[in-house]
Amino acid sequence: MKRKYYKYFIMAALVAVAAFTGCKDDSDTVKGSITLLTPDDNSSYNLSDLLQQDGTITFSWSPVPGMNYSILFSPTEEGLASTTAVVYAKNSASFDLTSIAADNLIAQNTNTQPDQSINLYWTIKSGDGVTSQIRKISFKRLTEKELEAPKLELQDSTNTNIVFDANPSEAKTIDIVSNVAWNVTVTPDSPWLTVVPTSASGNGSITLTAAPNDGAARSATVILSGQGVDDITINVSQQRNISVIEGNPLFNPVYFNNFEKGLRDATIVGSGTLENTGGNFGTVFQNVGGVQRTNYLLLPDDVLSHSTETKALSIGVWVNATNAGASPDYMWSPLFMAYGAPPSNNTNTWPMLGCEYRGVVQVNCAGWCDFTDAQNVNGVNTLYHDNTDWLADHNWHYYTATFTETTAKVYFDGVLVNAWNVNGTSDGSVISGLFSNGADLKYICLGGNQAWNWGDPDPGFAFDDIAIYNTELSVEQIKAIVASKNISNPIYFNDFEKGLGDATIVGSGTLENAGGNFGTVFQNVGGVQRANYLLLPGDVLSHSVDTKALTIAFWVNAANAGASPDYMWSPIFMAYGAPPSNNTNTWPMLGCEYRGVVQVNCAGWCDFTDAQNVNGVNTLYHNNMDWLADHNWHYYTATFTETTAKVYFDGVLANAWNVSGTGDGNVISGLFSNGADLKYICLGGNQAWNWGDPDPGFAFDDVAIYNTELSADQVKALIQQKK
Repeated sequence: MKRKYYKYFIMAALVAVAAFTGCKDDSDTVKGSITLLTPDDNSSYNLSDLLQQDGTITFSWSPVPGMNYSILFSPTEEGLASTTAVVYAKNSASFDLTSIAADNLIAQNTNTQPDQSINLYWTIKSGDGVTSQIRKISFKRLTEKELEAPKLELQDSTNTNIVFDANPSEAKTIDIVSNVAWNVTVTPDSPWLTVVPTSASGNGSITLTAAPNDGAARSATVILSGQGVDDITINVSQQRNISVIEGNPLFNPVYFNNFEKGLRDATIVGSGTLENTGGNFGTVFQNVGGVQRTNYLLLPDDVLSHSTETKALSIGVWVNATNAGASPDYMWSPLFMAYGAPPSNNTNTWPMLGCEYRGVVQVNCAGWCDFTDAQNVNGVNTLYHDNTDWLADHNWHYYTATFTETTAKVYFDGVLVNAWNVNGTSDGSVISGLFSNGADLKYICLGGNQAWNWGDPDPGFAFDDIAIYNTELSVEQIKAIVASKNISNPIYFNDFEKGLGDATIVGSGTLENAGGNFGTVFQNVGGVQRANYLLLPGDVLSHSVDTKALTIAFWVNAANAGASPDYMWSPIFMAYGAPPSNNTNTWPMLGCEYRGVVQVNCAGWCDFTDAQNVNGVNTLYHNNMDWLADHNWHYYTATFTETTAKVYFDGVLANAWNVSGTGDGNVISGLFSNGADLKYICLGGNQAWNWGDPDPGFAFDDVAIYNTELSADQVKALIQQKK
């Protein structure tokens, strides 16, 4: 039969307390020695030698006045600690120490429940017979939890590295398994990181909350500690800020800088400057060319360290060579270079990533690849310089390089110009070091610092919107980035985040919080005619006189509008010269119907008939083709030029018309020449003429009017920005 041992905890003693069990040879007791320690002569006496058959001990000694004498019990059973009781001597009179049969007492209490006490009495009598004292030492049986070894662990051991986004949407909770009291400290002092609670006992959890990050990446260490256990270290980091105010970059880059708030965490090396170019590009970095390894922009040293898990990398940047001379001045120049350290003695070495202006790349980082002609999917590397200089027109162009473990690609303006396939393992075919060892590439240069000791100059290019992604961008994504940069600012925009602005609710609509990316939206009320809609400012259609183009766009949701039969003929955007009179509207008029058709009657008219549709028939999107039936958000766009009109749902062309632009039934141009006549502009209701179609109960967001014709790619870019 396996021996069962019990451990007891002392509750009170003469001066100091600990634990004790009896010493008699009994199967239900714990063996050990009892020792009297006398500090006056540093001697000790083994009281176990005096143990009587009945389990009692009697011992006398003459103390030194003012001394403490310790009675030490040392158990021989594994897992039990030595424990002590203390006697204080007031004078030199000798003491007689007598105990009752401790082991018998414990044996009689083997059924004692946890936390119930048993008592052991000691008689301590002075030798002069004047003082007689009886002291009780109380013990309790420990609970199973108290008998456990001290423990402090994370329930999920992988929670030792916590990463917050720059704008975290939620806190992170870590569950703790423990049987001891524990404390939390954060080092260094990090006001941006809140951890609660800072102390607790037993099982529990801590919640980490990060404040939004307006600057560079940052980190802190959270340490959990407790008595008798090893500390637990949790590494916490927060990504650098990529603010929508700074350009709303698409597809979540790990680094982005458009220079609208200055250099931020980039550094100019040499003679480059920030310049305001106006238009869609605004502030850009203008480098100075003609020298070697002297002029470039140094990016933060961690921007290539984020591809360990994704095993993919994309580098994108707008480039302009207006101030760079002609192609011979920069035909071999570097565009984007990264190394482990700055150049030494005007020479660079590996690790290295090189992206050359002329459309080729090179990798030497925990493996190497020169991307040779043989590895090019076309059997030869095309070099873009001299008569194929892609920057020769001095316009802005978008450069992109993408890398995976077995591929590399270079794009100009979203057009693939070179592509390579490699096996990923043999010498001259390894790209993966960019991902496993990307953190080694700490000296990251935009616009200069050529590799090795090659004599190619830093180019005098201008740069904007430098972006690093830990994914491989697709050609569609690159085209969306290009398209989004070329979208002109809307001449009217309202996302309702600051209220109605200069719009007015007619009837019963309200502003509601839809949450997520949509936030505050305009929720219309359906079921009546010409009664409920949002009235926009009277001049928003008056800005196309010179551009002779118009785009109307907004997000729509039919979750509260019923089913398609409730709104299948309803208007979605209507404009007139005046409010309805006697529940009737008249011309001038621009009408955009929910079902995907349009109508113009403004200094000329066009009904956009089946015959004018490029497909020979107008497709009507209602009933089983209801594009809002899923009750999700969808993006409506209508574009007009003097000879075309198009309607898109979520960036997909739904209907398109070509007209001559002259003659009855073919005139759109009045929208531009006389757009100012359309002063009563309605979102979500107010059907034309006296037709009996109800105002729809749609919700709307991000209402935008452009005096340009947006392309399909630009519409898709706007959708991606919202997502």
